[in-house]
Amino acid sequence: MERILSRLVNDPLSIVAVLFLGAVFVNLGELVPGLFEDTPVKNSFFPRYITELKMGFPYLILGVLVFVRLKLAYFVGLVICAILLIHPLVFGRADLVVAFYLFLWLFVKDKNHSVFLGRLFVSFIFFGAAMGKLTPGWWSGEQLQNIVHLRKISTAPLVIMGEFLMAVSFLLPSGIACLVTIIILAGMSWAITDLSILMLTLPILGMALTFLAIDSLEKSRLTLYFDEDKGTASLVYQLFDLLKIDTIKLETIKKAPVTDNPENVMSQKGGVLQAQNEYGTRFYGFDCWVEIVSRVAMIAFLSPLFKLKRQIFSRK
Repeated sequence: MERILSRLVNDPLSIVAVLFLGAVFVNLGELVPGLFEDTPVKNSFFPRYITELKMGFPYLILGVLVFVRLKLAYFVGLVICAILLIHPLVFGRADLVVAFYLFLWLFVKDKNHSVFLGRLFVSFIFFGAAMGKLTPGWWSGEQLQNIVHLRKISTAPLVIMGEFLMAVSFLLPSGIACLVTIIILAGMSWAITDLSILMLTLPILGMALTFLAIDSLEKSRLTLYFDEDKGTASLVYQLFDLLKIDTIKLETIKKAPVTDNPENVMSQKGGVLQAQNEYGTRFYGFDCWVEIVSRVAMIAFLSPLFKLKRQIFSRK
């Protein structure tokens, strides 16, 4: 269990995997029991083994495969998405298109994660979605209202404009693009009352946060110092020892007279959590947490916010 938790925390892809799994459960909750029953649609265009496929099981398999860090698993995910996309029960669903491009990105990415390629895929998804809505029926909201329930018909143009903005988001810096993505996805989730919109927005949000986490992740070494005489420090030490973050080393220190030894200097500060990077810079309090967040892959997307807050406090 500890090993699984450590792998999740140390991998930025865990962000998109967790949110995609959330979308799978939303999907199952929305469509059960239909996904586990025989397909009511019969058409000679579709092979019999496709129409007889129980749709719930492939969805569950996708939710597992997204956590497996093997290209073979991603390829299998691609095949499953392709089959689902032509299945008569869920033919051409938008969330399956997103899942297809998610697994495509996971399959073709290199060891540096190919963030720009992933951002291109997201923009391409929304470019196709926006171009397909350039008709009077879509722009008026009537066509969209037939598919999902809008809070107001007048919100349809905003949804389409948001899709066009997402289509060019790959041209923006990562931080700004992520902020734009969060705002637009939140707006879509509010405008469309159907819970099914989360099947589309959660994986895309996961991809955006994963891109930002990869760009923000600090790979230099950080040493955390804990005062062994403080009970709170002991609890925090146990937490970090459980997570086993790749770029963080743990040290305990004792009370001692102040000398040139950095451990003793830190002990004199009396804080629960103190740190020093591999360049000798020392951190205390909130600055220490800023350094920690930037090294924990699963929450590294929060690093720009923590650094911004540190800059604001330092000016005061």
